[in-house]
Amino acid sequence: STALLAAGLICLWKPVNRRKTAMLLILICLLTLWAAGSRPVADRLISALEEGYVSRETVTYPEAAAIVVLGGAVTAQRTGGRNILPGRSFDRLYLGCRLFQDKKAPVVVLSGGGISWRQAPGSLLESQQMFLLARELGIPEKALIRESHSRNTRENAWFTREILRGNGWSGPVLLVTSA
Repeated sequence: STALLAAGLICLWKPVNRRKTAMLLILICLLTLWAAGSRPVADRLISALEEGYVSRETVTYPEAAAIVVLGGAVTAQRTGGRNILPGRSFDRLYLGCRLFQDKKAPVVVLSGGGISWRQAPGSLLESQQMFLLARELGIPEKALIRESHSRNTRENAWFTREILRGNGWSGPVLLVTSA
């Protein structure tokens, strides 16, 4: 679409008889961008990328110092603060809990803060939502550690690393995220 837009803009600088071509190229570019950003097309594109990365049986994963579960809309919210399960990333939390139950690591770090302008006043941070759900799935509170400051994947990694180092955990971790 960038090439179409560039070609359309170049055609605008040419003589008047190219204006229709330029407008057509720009229109096609905008329609392509709109289509790629629409929910059905975007979902199909993401699904095509993620299909090759399905989780395996938990017994196939090695033991580790910790299990790190990255947030990302684990629950979906409706108005009134009511949580609807599962959110688009609930599978991350579910796999992390299954790994813990299969004794792959002694702790689960739940990483995810919030972005103030995207959160409803009084709503829970991602790590808090994951904490409550993990407890409902049978994970003991003492095995759950919350990282609530991160706003993106880079910060997930940074703050989680500090938590792991601060507790003296070294060695491999099982990182649970989406493809």
